[in-house]
Amino acid sequence: RKQYFSLMRLLDVFNQFRMRLPHAELRPKVRVKANVQAWWAYAVGALVKRQKKVSGRINWRDIQHASRQRRSYLSMYIAEGGAVSDEITQSVRDIECELDFEVALAWRCIAH
Repeated sequence: RKQYFSLMRLLDVFNQFRMRLPHAELRPKVRVKANVQAWWAYAVGALVKRQKKVSGRINWRDIQHASRQRRSYLSMYIAEGGAVSDEITQSVRDIECELDFEVALAWRCIAH
């Protein structure tokens, strides 16, 4: 009986993680009381992202932004491999925080 309840709790944790994963890059790294505005921005951003995914509409500005971001990411990622600079490394990490995991992995494959 204890094992059953432990398994149910574990499955609940996995389910919570799965629900948070699509919006992980938007989630603030501070507590709710510390920055309420950031959490409201997170809620709005998550809803907007979900709505875009459901509607399937693509905005031209989003495409241009992604293109510019990819170009800068690739140039910084290649430069980071040669000479490690804290500024370049932080810029690469900042861009990776905005991206889905699969997109960042694809861009790294392109860079190699």
